[in-house]
Amino acid sequence: MKRKLATVALAALLAGGFVATAANPAAAAGGGCNNKSQNGWSIGTCQADDGVYVYPDFYINAKPSTPSTCKAYSRVKDLNTGTYTPWFGYTCTTGRKWGAYRVPKVAGHSYQHQVEIHTPYFYGTSPTTY
Repeated sequence: MKRKLATVALAALLAGGFVATAANPAAAAGGGCNNKSQNGWSIGTCQADDGVYVYPDFYINAKPSTPSTCKAYSRVKDLNTGTYTPWFGYTCTTGRKWGAYRVPKVAGHSYQHQVEIHTPYFYGTSPTTY
């Protein structure tokens, strides 16, 4: 499995594909991050685009001390069809949350990554990828 992942990563690198970096996870052909702060929460909702896939990720940069439990959810919307990926759940610890999935791009379609935090409810959206 590790060998297959290394081969895929090397092939993507050689093809000029998606390369995630700690400083800018959306440093690919398209994408970026939008930041939003409210009621003690600060999140960055991001997506990268290598021309073949959309790669969602997000950051919980700050959170209030209460409530002690919550859940963060992530999904990607195809803005042309109005369809969504399923929600993927994450813990509400601060830091980077890698997308648990990638979305195949359809030529001419636009995509937006959406993040919601429940208890309390808070949300953010990425820039649109075309």
